[in-house]
Amino acid sequence: TDNEMASARAEAISLSVDGAVNVPVGDWADASGIGIGALLEGEMSLIPLLTLTGRVGYIYGMSKDHGGATTQMSHIPVLAGVKYTLVPTIYLAGEAGFVNNRVEVEMDNDGFGGSGSDDDTDLAITLGAGMRMGTLDFRGQLFFPDIDHMDDLMGLLFTVGYKFYEL
Repeated sequence: TDNEMASARAEAISLSVDGAVNVPVGDWADASGIGIGALLEGEMSLIPLLTLTGRVGYIYGMSKDHGGATTQMSHIPVLAGVKYTLVPTIYLAGEAGFVNNRVEVEMDNDGFGGSGSDDDTDLAITLGAGMRMGTLDFRGQLFFPDIDHMDDLMGLLFTVGYKFYEL
């Protein structure tokens, strides 16, 4: 019946909060320190093995000293994606969306002083895998906050999610 279908669909919706650690690699690691942050995630089961996801949050990159200049980067990701379940607790995940990337640079007096900042909203993707254990969700992924510069901007994004609401 229609009521049974609506009830089954409603039971497949959940909200989680993810703690995040981003480890920049390659050229990005030269410009930015490790990032920490949080993401709010919503999920909706489409079929038993496929889940639609959406995440939004903030990742603050630790500042990095370059001998005369200090840089700091932060990111506001807005992503949509899917989780494909391989076995009951293990899944593959992919996301695409937009990330507002902000860079701040501060020169010390030896570098003639001054500061500046720039922010852009860029197309981004993540690719990874995870494991669900009850209300906890552990995920590791490659994080590309700007796909136009994938060779320069790549990080290892690790999240631990806690499901706090399920309908």
